[in-house]
Amino acid sequence: MTSNKSCLCNLKNLQELDISRNSFKGSIPPCISNLTSLRLLKLSENNLSGTIPFDLLRLKSLEYLSLSLNHFEGSISLSLFANKSNLEVLELDSLKELHVDTENTPWKPLFQLKVLRLSNCNLNEPSRSIPSFLLTQHDLRVVDLSNNSMVGNLPTWLLKNNTRLEFLSLAQNSFTGQFVLPADSKNPDLFWLDVSKNDFQGLLPASIGHIFSNLGYLDMSRNSFQGNIPHSIGNMSELTSLDLSSNNFTGELPERLVMGYNQLFTLKLSHNNLQGQLFPKKWNLTSLRLLYLDNNLFSGKLLPGLHTNYDLRGLNLSDNLISGKRPGWMGDFSSLLFLDASRNLFKGPIPVGFCRLVELIVLDLSWNSLSDKIPPCFNLSSLSYLSLHKNELSGPLPGALYRSSSLVTLDIGDNKLSGEIPKCINLLPNLRFLLLNRNNFVGSIPFQLCQLHNINILDLSFNSISGLIPSCLNDIPFGHRQVHDQIFENMIFDWNFSRSLNYEYQSIIRIDQYVSDRVRPSHVVEIEFISKSRLDSYKGSILDFMSGIDFSRNRWTGPIPSEPGFLSDIHTLN
Repeated sequence: MTSNKSCLCNLKNLQELDISRNSFKGSIPPCISNLTSLRLLKLSENNLSGTIPFDLLRLKSLEYLSLSLNHFEGSISLSLFANKSNLEVLELDSLKELHVDTENTPWKPLFQLKVLRLSNCNLNEPSRSIPSFLLTQHDLRVVDLSNNSMVGNLPTWLLKNNTRLEFLSLAQNSFTGQFVLPADSKNPDLFWLDVSKNDFQGLLPASIGHIFSNLGYLDMSRNSFQGNIPHSIGNMSELTSLDLSSNNFTGELPERLVMGYNQLFTLKLSHNNLQGQLFPKKWNLTSLRLLYLDNNLFSGKLLPGLHTNYDLRGLNLSDNLISGKRPGWMGDFSSLLFLDASRNLFKGPIPVGFCRLVELIVLDLSWNSLSDKIPPCFNLSSLSYLSLHKNELSGPLPGALYRSSSLVTLDIGDNKLSGEIPKCINLLPNLRFLLLNRNNFVGSIPFQLCQLHNINILDLSFNSISGLIPSCLNDIPFGHRQVHDQIFENMIFDWNFSRSLNYEYQSIIRIDQYVSDRVRPSHVVEIEFISKSRLDSYKGSILDFMSGIDFSRNRWTGPIPSEPGFLSDIHTLN
């Protein structure tokens, strides 16, 4: 930015300067203070660094200041802005080591802010107290104080004092105590509320759905809430996203929760102690695209109430007590990208209807009691991750499976599968994790296996494979990470939640406020593999550093070839 300062700093009559969302580097030039007529200065989302210069304080006409999402460091006190009586918008969201203090000296602001964004600003260290100057603000529309490790109780006065508030994020702090709302709270405009990743405890207020009846986005995940989910949640008819995951909620799902939403896209209730039978006929969430119910105590057979959710893209039912056969109607979810039903009590064959899930990228049915053969029509051309581990599947591998050329993980270990390893295994060029262990495979290893040049983990242990150990194994560059293995981290569903807020700054270049949330699946690839005589699970980024071969407990003959000794990047060889 410094290279452009000579031309910028001469524009003394300039009132609005917006150069956000570029790739400007360097520091803010001191001569910016020459722009004495400036009302709006927006430098957000660049690569600017250094300290925030005091020269900005000489811009007496400033109404809108946005420096968010840069790499500023050092300390700044908001008391320096106390006399900026025209200031409406202050955005300092940090990407680096900026420290913002509001309590270092007594001060009273002359401004009435409408927008305040101070996310990740190391607020008020070491006291970590919520900014007290906010007690003087009564016209706030947007407040983001997330990721600051602030302590104390829920600042209900912030809601009570600002009845036109539309967006409030207190996520990733250290707030404690109960989530108590004053009975006379009136926030009809509040659309976005995020209090996730704190330590709120106790019951949710029974009236929460009445007080926040117009919420479109509610995230209360990763706290310590207890008890039942309040029935009044069903009053939030405008909700598009609801996340109550990673708490201690108990009981069954409120009837109004599964009936009352016409436009709910995302519902996350994972990692609680919820129970009951899923998907009764009264289930009426027809707009759902992402449903996470994993790690709960749901039981019984799946009822057909979900059958009408034709736009469903992601479904996670793992780690529950669901029993019975997998319902064939799941094959009607033609847009499904992600399905995890692992670690349940399902039994019987894999429904042939699953062969219609042609868009599926992730399928995990491991740790159940599924039996019979893998359907011969199992040609899921988009599939990248398939885990059928720890079931009772039998018979040979269907040839159609090898037309899934996008496959990165094939984990079918610990079943009763038989036959030889097909020579067409080389038709899976992107395969990184191949686990065929603890089955009844026979015959020799085809040389085509050595053509899988992206393999990191190869487990053929506990079978009846015979013949020579192939000398071509050193053709496989174990441990060399490939670019395409980012698929699970980078996969984003094809929609997001966004909304323009009512507050629009009166600007020639039309500057407004909006919020958005892109939807990502939270599935973590997990592989079980024996290393150092111990069965361990490797998941997430750890998998990028693990490589190994396990050929143990087979019927090998002949000498051990010398070629595997050249696999310098391998971590485990059994």
